[in-house]
Amino acid sequence: PPGEERLDYYDSSTRHAFNASAGVEAGRVLPVGITVSGAVMREDASQLDQRYQGEFIRGDLVLPVSRELALVGGAGYEKIHITQRDALVGTNGLPVLDSNGRYVTDPASPRRTAYETDNPLFWDAGVLWKPSQRTQLEARIGRRYDSWSYTGSLTHQIGPGSGLRVGVYDSIQSFGRQIGAAVQALPTQFETSADTFSNNYNGCVFGSVGNAAGGCLNGVLQSIATANYRARGIDGVLSFNRGRNRFGIGAGYANRRFYAPDVGPGVRVDGVTDESYYFQAFAARALSAESSLSGNIYANYYESGLGNAPGVWGAGANASYTRSFGRLGASLTGGIFTYDTDGLESDISAQALLGLGYSF
Repeated sequence: PPGEERLDYYDSSTRHAFNASAGVEAGRVLPVGITVSGAVMREDASQLDQRYQGEFIRGDLVLPVSRELALVGGAGYEKIHITQRDALVGTNGLPVLDSNGRYVTDPASPRRTAYETDNPLFWDAGVLWKPSQRTQLEARIGRRYDSWSYTGSLTHQIGPGSGLRVGVYDSIQSFGRQIGAAVQALPTQFETSADTFSNNYNGCVFGSVGNAAGGCLNGVLQSIATANYRARGIDGVLSFNRGRNRFGIGAGYANRRFYAPDVGPGVRVDGVTDESYYFQAFAARALSAESSLSGNIYANYYESGLGNAPGVWGAGANASYTRSFGRLGASLTGGIFTYDTDGLESDISAQALLGLGYSF
């Protein structure tokens, strides 16, 4: 809220991961397909000397029921331990901040446990449906992180450079690990639709080649928080590219439940939940070899959960026309934007831009 200090300044983290798996398809040795996989990961974050240590091993079975349908299931052992140290406390009894406004770590503090798996045995089961080489649906339900867990995915290749992807996820994450995995999963060739006026990134990336539809990073970037959290949500992207036309839609919901020690000085974030809803669509058409028309619309809502922080709405739309005259290029863009914080005044603005450029 206006007038209050920022509660968290993310700095940096370093992660190391090792993954391995081995398997055999159904019918090769047994009627079921078998896969055994394992992973070890460690992440060190600079803020309060945070550390994530995770390791797991699991086995998965695939039992074909028909040419299109199979039953899937898996179980394994998992160990997660997240720790951090206390903030240094000054003579006034308040946490000491450095020149950047971050907590100074108390070197004499013991390691405090923020999260530790109480029931390391986990399992999940579901169905895998693959009616064609272009379409695949998988849905699973199980027990993990001491509660029920739901995951799934749907992919469909509409045509060359056009596809659909929907994912339901549930995992223990941090900002560093989650954004690394999200960027790694993006296609290597893609389209984005930045705001012409502020060059803001609206959140979604749309694939332009092959069957990779793309993905949205809104769930990762909704808040750049230092604490680890349980990330759950759904995310979907539709990307369409054909001839002179390009079109994309992205939408989703993201929920985080933060983990932190319940002792020590500083802001209490353990058990705090934040969430966001987001939507984005863009369309573009090449009118000729020299001109094009594009448009973009987005809307999102974010609720922090920290203290009395109000919910925040954001929305906007813009359209742009560009044309080249040899080395001379011209563009005309118009847009409207709104920003609304619950309980406070909203802000609405309209902008227009005429640009000329010359290429040497």
